[in-house]
Amino acid sequence: MDEGKWEELIDERNYDQTSKEVTPLDIAPNMPNIDATWVKYVLMVLLILLLIFLLVRLLSQKSNPTLQGLGPTMMDLDHAEEHLPSADLSRLLEKALALKDYRSAMRLHYLIALQELDAIGWIRHGKEKTNMAYVMELNGRAVQGDFRALTRVFEFVWYGDRPVSGRDYHTLSPRFQAFLDELKSR
Repeated sequence: MDEGKWEELIDERNYDQTSKEVTPLDIAPNMPNIDATWVKYVLMVLLILLLIFLLVRLLSQKSNPTLQGLGPTMMDLDHAEEHLPSADLSRLLEKALALKDYRSAMRLHYLIALQELDAIGWIRHGKEKTNMAYVMELNGRAVQGDFRALTRVFEFVWYGDRPVSGRDYHTLSPRFQAFLDELKSR
């Protein structure tokens, strides 16, 4: 850049003066001046409400017998599913029925069906397998349709997070028992 152009650009500017201090109101004069100290109070109230919610939730779970070790816990069920061939599912089923935990009982009935299918060699149990993979392994076998129906019942109850009443259980459990009886008769 030549010196003439430079002089033209800085014309009438005095860089020796100190500039006046710029405040936020100079930048945005129409913005209201907000005191943000109330924000910390709002955050504290929200934190307290969150802690109360978590405490209530924790205490309500303590009153659930299946979470107190009296019945089959989620850990028991997950462990049983992971070690399906050797799991004592009938003991867990008895616990669930004693506590009227019919939803867990339905899951156990399904696991018992899988255990029996694995024992006779019609499926190979694997933790990574889906229920539909088991149905497909039964392709060509007469029990495939019945097992597909049981799978739908189980998935509706378990994955649909549906409550199961005693009446519902006593309606559905004979279907699982009939399936097991059919397997044993082959």
